[in-house]
Amino acid sequence: TTEAPTPIRPRIVPDPTPAPAEVSDEKAAPPNDVVRDIFARLREATDESKGREVQPRRAPKPRPEPTTADGDLFLRREEAVANDLAELTRHVKRAMQDDQNVMLDRLRNVKGMILDELEEEATQRSRYSDAARDVIRKLAESGAAFARGIAPVEGTITDWREADECARDLAVTLTVALRKRIMADGNGEGSDRANIAYREWRGARVERLCGDIARRAFNVGVVAACTGNAVRVIVAPEHQACDACALDAASGSHQVGTRFPSGKPHPPLHAGCNCAVVPG
Repeated sequence: TTEAPTPIRPRIVPDPTPAPAEVSDEKAAPPNDVVRDIFARLREATDESKGREVQPRRAPKPRPEPTTADGDLFLRREEAVANDLAELTRHVKRAMQDDQNVMLDRLRNVKGMILDELEEEATQRSRYSDAARDVIRKLAESGAAFARGIAPVEGTITDWREADECARDLAVTLTVALRKRIMADGNGEGSDRANIAYREWRGARVERLCGDIARRAFNVGVVAACTGNAVRVIVAPEHQACDACALDAASGSHQVGTRFPSGKPHPPLHAGCNCAVVPG
C-alpha cells in the first residue's frame, strides 16, 4: 500500500514589527510637546558642552483669572494695550538701529571727549518722537474706545497735545540716557562706547520704557472719553502698589479735570507703574 503524503503546512513568519505599547492618556504627550522637549534637551546639552550655566526650564505662565470686577477690568485693559504696545516697541527699536548707525558714522576713529562729535540733540530726539507719535496716538484712541466700551461715556480725543507729549518724553528719556552712557567713559574708541550704550538699551530697558509710555497714552484716551464724568484708579491685582498709587486708588472717583491725591490726573505715577484709570 502507498502511504498518504504528509500535508505541507504553511510556515508562519512572525511580524518583526513589535506591537505598539499601550500608553495611557495621562502619559501620552502631544507631538508638539515632545518636539519642544527634544529641542530643550539639545539646548541644555549645547550649553553644557560650552561651559554655560544651564537654566532650569520654566513652565508656561498661566493667564491669571480675575477674582474681582476690577481684576477683570485690569485684564481687559492689558489686552487692549497689547497689540499697540508691540507695534510701538518695534518702531522704537527700528529708530534705535537707525540712530546707532548715525552715531557710529560720527564717532568712528574718535577718542576721548566726544561731545562736539555728537549729533544735535534735538535732531536725535525727533528721530524717536517721529517714530513713536502715530502709534502713541493710536494707543490714546484705543483707551478712549476701551472706556466707551465699558461705561456710558461718549467723549473723544479733540486735543492731541497730551498724547504727543508722551512721544516727546519717550524721545527725551532715550536720547539723554544714550548720550550720557556714551560720554560716561572718556577713554577708548567712540564707536565702541556707542555700541555698548545701544546694546544696553536695546532689550529690556527700551521695552520697559515703551510699556510705561504706552499705558500712559492709553490712560490719556480713557480720561478724554470720560470728559464730563468721573474716573477712578485701579491697581494691578498681582502687584503691591506703592503708597501714592494705593492712596489714589483708595480715594475713589474724581471728576475729570480734577487731580488725585498724588497730584496727577491719571497713572502712571512712576517708572514701572502698571495702574489703570477707568470710568468711575
